[in-house]
Amino acid sequence: METFLFLQLSVLNNKNNIMKYCIYLLLTLLIIINIQCKKDNKLMCFNMALAGAINVMGPTTIAVNSTAVFSVTYALNNGCESFSSKTETKVGNTITIGLQKAISGCVCTQIYSEPAYNYIFNPNNNTGVYTLKFIKADGTFIEKQITVN
Repeated sequence: METFLFLQLSVLNNKNNIMKYCIYLLLTLLIIINIQCKKDNKLMCFNMALAGAINVMGPTTIAVNSTAVFSVTYALNNGCESFSSKTETKVGNTITIGLQKAISGCVCTQIYSEPAYNYIFNPNNNTGVYTLKFIKADGTFIEKQITVN
């Protein structure tokens, strides 16, 4: 054990070896920091956001035991955005619908588009008047009423 410590101290006493050791340590730390920064950047280049409805078209009446399709036009502001999912909240005969978009990428093409999503309304064999509220980008709603006979 004492021999090992003596050899280790004699190696560290040599100025060239100390300098090599410091450079090796510094390079190792820089590599670790660089790898960690790359991992963090990947997380920062993905997000979810509301894809606000711009226009909604669909029927105003349907027969019981049938479904209705509403064409919902929404905005994608650049090439990194794409449709992700739909959220629905039902309170009585009022249904609030929100479209979510995924934003993935740090460098995006500046291409604005207005794709359409087909929202399928299914009243589950219940008659009545339903209000569908599609969330716009500013937080207000496009409201559509549909009567199920």
